[in-house]
Amino acid sequence: MTFSSLLSLELGKTFKSIFTYLSLIVAMIFGSGIIVSITLYSGPFDNGNLIGVYATLSLLFLVVISMKNILVDLHYKTHYFYFTSARRRIDYFLARLIINGTMGILFALGGVGLLAINWSLNGLAFGAVDAALLIGEYLLFAVFFTSVFFLITLFYQNVMNLAIVFLVLYLIVPSMFGAMMQIPNLPGWVYKTLELIPFYSVPMYVPTVDMSLMQGLISVGFVLAVCLFIVFKFPKVDY
Repeated sequence: MTFSSLLSLELGKTFKSIFTYLSLIVAMIFGSGIIVSITLYSGPFDNGNLIGVYATLSLLFLVVISMKNILVDLHYKTHYFYFTSARRRIDYFLARLIINGTMGILFALGGVGLLAINWSLNGLAFGAVDAALLIGEYLLFAVFFTSVFFLITLFYQNVMNLAIVFLVLYLIVPSMFGAMMQIPNLPGWVYKTLELIPFYSVPMYVPTVDMSLMQGLISVGFVLAVCLFIVFKFPKVDY
């Protein structure tokens, strides 16, 4: 199977999944509560609040979809059909990266749609730069967690335990970094260093589309480094 055929097949599976669209709709409905509050009750909210509320569910669903796309073949033992050569293994990884990145863009477009509705109903404008940042950071979020999740599967393949580890990485680890940053008299350089660590900056700043340039560059560099390691290591892993 060629790379394009594999990518087309896997994209088709993801886009035909009811869970994909149900997740997007539920996240948008949840985020639209801010729009309703502004429209009907003159709530003191802005576009930042709207995107933040939308991100509460949209990013969680994005993590779940990314997990599913990585773990489903391990669960059903169908990964053996794809892992017949080093080249096909690399194609498999790249396909997963592209698919989950596409899901990140899809959920970002859901946020852009909410911003457009809010602008139409409540006059809270947003620009092309805002939309581009939202799409870019959601894409980074998706490929970051995809690369990290895939990296872990190279060393451990128990699907149920992996699912728990993946959720811990998203839901608990950032809070642990946050707790460390609240330590009294913490040196400033330590605080700034913790803010730059992708395991903190990506899940904590993407929801509000508020990553700094340095955080973004470090996160992109980290993703590239992980991807290069996977490309080198993956063909040698014995499943």
